[in-house]
Amino acid sequence: MKLLILGLFITLITWIFIPQDFIVFGILHFIGIAIILEYPFLDKKYLNLVLGIVFIIIGFIVAQFTVNYPWLLWLGLKPSVFVTVDYFPLFPWLGVVSLGLFIGKVLYTKYKRRYPLPDLSKNLVIKIFSFLGRHSLIIYLIHQPILIMVLYMLGVLDLGNLFHLLNY
Repeated sequence: MKLLILGLFITLITWIFIPQDFIVFGILHFIGIAIILEYPFLDKKYLNLVLGIVFIIIGFIVAQFTVNYPWLLWLGLKPSVFVTVDYFPLFPWLGVVSLGLFIGKVLYTKYKRRYPLPDLSKNLVIKIFSFLGRHSLIIYLIHQPILIMVLYMLGVLDLGNLFHLLNY
């Protein structure tokens, strides 16, 4: 729920700052919904393999069509004129999550690793990536406004809606 609420907050903020490109169903929306939808399938090893392949194929098929309404954007059906700065529809991306669950079941039977790994926890590169992984949500939330400002300063984005709101 936290990710869904943050996703909706980002939708609101991007709608204010970049209304022509605002985030409709971005990565946080997707991850929040994917966690809910995939929960019943956590222990379904081969079903996840099949669903992963099917969802990815559906994603490629759905991407070939356009619709005249935005109500099914979350599934992958887009209007012919659709622009956003972050978009992760359920199809095909739910298939990637399903395949990840399958691979996790293969490599980590009963939640235990099936193969030895060397201890690299003292390695500086590993420490950096571990830090980034532990703080990925805050990094994501910080990078969004930075990217928007950089794109604005480069003239790629128009922050007209913000200035329009400020004039009232």
